[in-house]
Amino acid sequence: MSEENGTMQPQAAEPQAGKRNFFRRKKLLLGVLGGLTVLLCGAAVFVFADRPVGEAEAASLMQTGVFYENVHINGVDVGGLTVAEAREKVEAAPNGSPETFALDLTLDGEKWRLTGADLKLTSDIEDVLKEAMLYEKSGSWFNRVTAQNKLENEGHDFTVTLTPDSKALQDEAERIAAEATVQPVEPKLNVTGTGEFTVTDGKNGHTVDPKTLLTTLQTRFDGQDFSDVKLESKVTRPEATAEEVRANTVLMATFTTHYKGSANRRYNVEKAAGIINNTMVKPGEIYDINEVLGPRTYAGGWRGANGIVGGTHYEIEPGGGVCQVSTTLFGAVLRADLEVVERHNHTFPSDYVKIGQDATISTGGPNFRFKNTRSWPVYVIARIDKKKSNITVELYGPPHPKGYTVEITSELISTTYPGPAVYTVDNSKPVGYKEEVSLYHVGKKSKTYKTYYKNGKQVGDRIQIYADTYPPVRARYIIGGKKVSTPKPAKSTQTPASTPAQGSPSASATTPPEP
Repeated sequence: MSEENGTMQPQAAEPQAGKRNFFRRKKLLLGVLGGLTVLLCGAAVFVFADRPVGEAEAASLMQTGVFYENVHINGVDVGGLTVAEAREKVEAAPNGSPETFALDLTLDGEKWRLTGADLKLTSDIEDVLKEAMLYEKSGSWFNRVTAQNKLENEGHDFTVTLTPDSKALQDEAERIAAEATVQPVEPKLNVTGTGEFTVTDGKNGHTVDPKTLLTTLQTRFDGQDFSDVKLESKVTRPEATAEEVRANTVLMATFTTHYKGSANRRYNVEKAAGIINNTMVKPGEIYDINEVLGPRTYAGGWRGANGIVGGTHYEIEPGGGVCQVSTTLFGAVLRADLEVVERHNHTFPSDYVKIGQDATISTGGPNFRFKNTRSWPVYVIARIDKKKSNITVELYGPPHPKGYTVEITSELISTTYPGPAVYTVDNSKPVGYKEEVSLYHVGKKSKTYKTYYKNGKQVGDRIQIYADTYPPVRARYIIGGKKVSTPKPAKSTQTPASTPAQGSPSASATTPPEP
């Protein structure tokens, strides 16, 4: 109490009451805040706490549930479908299952395809179907709402993973690399029956490394990217392009001969022409016609026809007549001014070509060979005209380096007549037997010349290129020397008849044979 003006006053009554009110309000506020905290924590638990789907619920959903709208698997819309319906639809789509899987690999126009069976693929589609079915049904309330909003606004695509067997993948990579590794193909000249030609484009060669290919395939499966694979390769180009071939391919020379004889001989000529047709001689390469034709045998499909044997006579032999093909080729080679490496004339002059311009060949014997002395390939084209019985050989390649054309001429130099025929008696053969074993042929010598022309004018003197000898051959015969004895007539026991009257039948008489 305090004294003021003699009166007693109370002290600090109001401050005490204010203090008590403050503490009451603080308690109330803390209570409210505590309650709010509890509510907020509960809400947070509700919103963010995980809500796993139990096994039973998941199994039920997989049996009877349907996928939320805008759910896709491998790009296939499965919204509203059951698991069974979705599985069938996804697996039927390209690359949706090992059965529908296909991966194409390409290189320079060639294609290889890998299938699920090739790679022994496995699929995780069952796991993906379950994941897609539970996508917006599992997790916290926040996650489920977020998933539903995403599906409604943009959808979601799940990916089925196809996995190859590692050994199968390696085997297929090695197989394809081996098949894709090829040598370059040179452009090819094609000539029609009218003499026009076209050029088929060449192809690049490729070397594919199997390890690099295996890495590429593994990367594709890691990313489940099954678009076409363009193979990586080391490229080897042809020696020439089609454009270069066209620019360096002209008709260098042509030569034609007329063929005749038996059906078998004609067949052999036509067969040989077909074999040498459309063959190529590279620069510096030697063309060997015996090698190109191969051995002439009956087993090789050749037919029997006359061929010169021993330089004296004809005998039936397989491939008879092919010398006309080598002779026709020889004529074209001379006029193309290419180098003749080997050539032999016949023992008899041929009737299908001028003397000194023939070239005989034989299996295992004489041969005709020439060398391509030009800087570009030379193509041999052989054509048969059955109606006219003509064989024509054309050579296509670069033009003459000096712009020359070539004329081939030949002339008979001398003639030698053989001696008289020679007869050899064979006493095992009867008198009257006669066999020709050597044909009569007049011997001849000839010279063959080459003359160059440019722009229609002769360049220099003609050049002798061959001096041939066709030796004379005597006719030779084997004749029989064995005499046939004539039996004596038996003695008659009858009385000789009187001489028949004039006009009546005469008695028979036996005349011995002439020697």
